[in-house]
Amino acid sequence: MFPEKETAMTLKIKLTLIALGIAIITSAITWLNGQNTAAAIKNTHESIKIDESNQIQNQARSFFNQFLSASRAIDQQANFIAQLGEFGNKDLVGLLNATSSKLYEFAVYSADDSTLYRFNKPSQANKYYGLENTILNQIKSPSLRTAIHNYQGEHALIQSSGIVKEELVSGVILSILPLNQTLVDYLAQLTGADFKLSIGNKSYVSNSGIDFSKGEVIELPIKTNVNVSILFVNSLKTDKLIEEDTSYIGTYAIIGMMVGLILLVFFISQSYTNQVQSMAKASEDAENALQLAAALKNLTLNTELNNLVQNITGLITEQNNQNRQLQNKAKQLEHSLKDLKSEKKALLDERDSAVKAPKTKSEFLSRMGDEITTPMKTLSNMLHLLSEYKLDDEPKELLNISRRSANTLINNLNNILDFSKLDAGLLKLYKDNFEVKKLLEDIVKEYSPHADAKTLILTSKISHNVPDTIYNDPKRVKQILKNLLGNAIRFTKDGEVCLLCDLVTEEEGQEHLRFAVKDSGVGIPEEAQKGLFDSLEQRTKLTNSSFAGRLRLIVSKKLSELMGGTIGVVSEQQKGSEFWFTIQTKK
Repeated sequence: MFPEKETAMTLKIKLTLIALGIAIITSAITWLNGQNTAAAIKNTHESIKIDESNQIQNQARSFFNQFLSASRAIDQQANFIAQLGEFGNKDLVGLLNATSSKLYEFAVYSADDSTLYRFNKPSQANKYYGLENTILNQIKSPSLRTAIHNYQGEHALIQSSGIVKEELVSGVILSILPLNQTLVDYLAQLTGADFKLSIGNKSYVSNSGIDFSKGEVIELPIKTNVNVSILFVNSLKTDKLIEEDTSYIGTYAIIGMMVGLILLVFFISQSYTNQVQSMAKASEDAENALQLAAALKNLTLNTELNNLVQNITGLITEQNNQNRQLQNKAKQLEHSLKDLKSEKKALLDERDSAVKAPKTKSEFLSRMGDEITTPMKTLSNMLHLLSEYKLDDEPKELLNISRRSANTLINNLNNILDFSKLDAGLLKLYKDNFEVKKLLEDIVKEYSPHADAKTLILTSKISHNVPDTIYNDPKRVKQILKNLLGNAIRFTKDGEVCLLCDLVTEEEGQEHLRFAVKDSGVGIPEEAQKGLFDSLEQRTKLTNSSFAGRLRLIVSKKLSELMGGTIGVVSEQQKGSEFWFTIQTKK
């Protein structure tokens, strides 16, 4: 349609491509030259860096060697002075430390008075600041030894030697170099590098902002008995110097490439802009995906955009097919959802029925409590009245057995009914002020016949800090004590059963009254103690346990928790058991 414009456009593109090619070739040559120069500079700096590292290592090793050499020289001088016998131990320490460095010190141990003398520091007999083993080894076998030991709470490199006079060890000379922050700071100042000293579970660094993960290692000139690591990092910033020297090299290459890329993008974008605008107009005019696909097929585009349009139309068609499939699946899922809702409702109804069934049974038993216990209490009272009559020994014994059996039956029935009430959530406490001492006396009086029948000694002890009266449910307190006391008497063959009461303070700072029933029975194995107070359905490894005994413990646990306390047991085989529980003492 416009041949002249098309020819001009083609010529402009060709010229642009030629200019771009020249710019790329020039940039590539410049970049290669720059890389060669940068490599040469980097090699030079790497050589300098290696020399610096070697110099740092030599300076650090030289420091440690100087310490060891000075220690050996001082040792020879000290032995010579000691042979003369003209100086005391304090004078000898001062003379040795006069030539020492601020980083290390010399000390002298005197075998005459068992004292370690240090320069300008107090000395005390039998106080060695962690050097006991070093001194003892020198006394046993005097020789020049170098090792790392603990000195005044920190590690130190110590060279020791015995002072031998007339074939006897009269003392020990110690050269001490503490391995601490002062040493690390000195090495950093000496070499100009940053150091990290790791020994045991402690670390010292001269600069906390340095990463020592790639630091170089300096080995001590001796074999140590402790894990010691000395790392250093060259702080002269050689790598940064390399970057500063080579940063300008790629500048020209980058400028040339950017100019060529800008020209290329400008001319290509002009060619694509009109085609993209036509695609955008087609998408605005289309009302749905199918119309957009049809409109894009009618456009005249270059090869790249035409391929893109074909991919888009293919995706639209595929998406349309997937939408139809999803609609069909959505209808199927809707029907399935209705079926699931119906099944869910039926299952919920069945669950509610199953949940209500045991609760209904528990409510029935709890409401029938009075109907069951009233006749039994009447029977017990009648037996009590009958015992007031004068009877012969044999009928009287039979009557006492009947009374004990009736009381046991009443207690078991009460536990069963209370268990049902607790399960149904119907049991309520009736709290009031009551006398603790009178309650314990009544229980001991009631259970004395049971203990006497087994020739057991039944006693009670109340701590002096227990108040006269407390506020809680006396009926339930007595019920727990009866349960624990009944079990103790039943499972104790001989010995005694003791009822204890004390005032304790819990972790929250609240005061609780603690009751305990202690017996001299066979005891309970540790593995059998688990689960004693849990559900009846849970099995226990206690071979002589009974349903009634387990029921007493379970009811006692729930009652103690209802009264603001807890329950537990301490037992040892062949030594007896102690069952205890706590309750709140105030409103």
